[in-house]
Amino acid sequence: MRLIGAILLFAVSLSAQNKHTHTTFTPSSAVFQQDDHTWYIGAEAVLAPPAAGTWLTDADLKFTLPPNGTITAVQATVSFASPWGPTSNVCPQPNEALGVLMVDGKRLPIIQKLNSSQTAGSREVTTFIHYDIPIKYSKGVGTLHVEANPFGCWSDWEIQGIMRVEF
Repeated sequence: MRLIGAILLFAVSLSAQNKHTHTTFTPSSAVFQQDDHTWYIGAEAVLAPPAAGTWLTDADLKFTLPPNGTITAVQATVSFASPWGPTSNVCPQPNEALGVLMVDGKRLPIIQKLNSSQTAGSREVTTFIHYDIPIKYSKGVGTLHVEANPFGCWSDWEIQGIMRVEF
């Protein structure tokens, strides 16, 4: 019986991972090298409500760092607004965004939440993040990932910052 329960739990978690509507970051979004050890992060994703049958809308921005390095610091301003864009500006549900900066599968998380509002206006939160715990990596394969809109409102997620990389 426990084995059947474990198999069902695994099947449910696999199907939950596939319940996303995928979109892209804006064309000007990028992570690029500014000087010998400083990388600029500038990205924006306009996230539409999830398609029918999915739970979230997500976007990925791929980038590459030099191999065999260490991220020594990340500083950025991250903004999340909802409702945003082509919406009636009425969206009293709560909303949240999960952003993750990943290199070779190692993650630096960014979580932002907007409380519900009975005034039905647009809500925005801007957060300053700073990581100074060194993250060693080998290949340098990076992804900036964001997911949001579990309640079906349009939103906008933006990050502007710098990353210090030693190699």
